[in-house]
Amino acid sequence: MLHLQTERCLRQITILLLPIAMLTAPMVHAQTRILQLADGVATGTDTLRQLTLQANYRQQDNAAQTAIRIALPPTFDTFVFFADASVVEGELDDVAINGDVEVSGGGEGAGFYYTGLPDWQNFNQLLRFSVRREEIEQDSTIAVAAQQADLDYSQRSTSLAWIASPSQPPFANGANYYLALGASYHRIRDTLRVDGTIEPLLSEADEILSPYAGAGIVVPWYRLRLFAAVEYEEDIALSVGVRFNLSRDAKE
Repeated sequence: MLHLQTERCLRQITILLLPIAMLTAPMVHAQTRILQLADGVATGTDTLRQLTLQANYRQQDNAAQTAIRIALPPTFDTFVFFADASVVEGELDDVAINGDVEVSGGGEGAGFYYTGLPDWQNFNQLLRFSVRREEIEQDSTIAVAAQQADLDYSQRSTSLAWIASPSQPPFANGANYYLALGASYHRIRDTLRVDGTIEPLLSEADEILSPYAGAGIVVPWYRLRLFAAVEYEEDIALSVGVRFNLSRDAKE
């Protein structure tokens, strides 16, 4: 009997504390959003007409992303299709709990570059369209109002970007740079389970349209393309990577 009364008391305390936690908790996705993979593509330096494998690492706020992307040879001369996969690790520091929470997960995406735009002011132009999804879960134990809690985070993103780079590399070693402008549409869902039950007061679904800007430099080295990029979409992200030309008949 005493045990039942204690259990009822704890549940009542939890019910009272959850609205307070909801009011004091900022939006989870502000710390966890990961952008589309860095393009690292500068025409005049790149071999977009070849089969390539790209690997890159991104650091954004308190999350890191490691990813690979494979790009196929052009279809209909103007479409370069690609697919990618990534793993994410990081921390959340504001989820209505005490202390940081370690999180990890993964994602995949696909899209294409459209290379049929005409040159403009000695610049080549590309369009990139891509879609991605990511699923993230917490690795460390968390608690809300003295109850065991589990956090799931999912994101679906659609992105469109315009990419421009000089038609002729401006550097003697063949290095080139690119600029990118665009926008992304995100559908985000955070699900918090307290003691195994979904807690709607601390779970949320949101849709966000955010502008995107990026810039990078691409350096050719034999059949490799080394690149570094800085991007901004509600937060600054830094990326480094390498792209390897898988086609044996590549003309360097």
